[in-house]
Amino acid sequence: MQRTRSRHAAIHALLGQGLSNNEIARRLNLALNTVKKYARAQRVEQLIGGSKRGATLVDPFRDYLRSRRVAEPGVTVWALLREIKSMGYQGGFARNPG
Repeated sequence: MQRTRSRHAAIHALLGQGLSNNEIARRLNLALNTVKKYARAQRVEQLIGGSKRGATLVDPFRDYLRSRRVAEPGVTVWALLREIKSMGYQGGFARNPG
């Protein structure tokens, strides 16, 4: 959160000096799309919101899944899926595209 606040302040300070998004990206060693996103946000709070994703079927099991991965880093996704299915998970397995 502090990095977001610092970046927002730096980008808006440079915008105030009349620098272009491209020049700001070069000076701050940031991707142009990052600079554009921060430049569009008039207030830093617009960047520090909650998650943008909606609720998912796996949400009730996230804490369990995280603790399992910490306890046994090598546990397979398939084993975790079997475990949460036995706990009532109704979904399936979806691969991330790309």
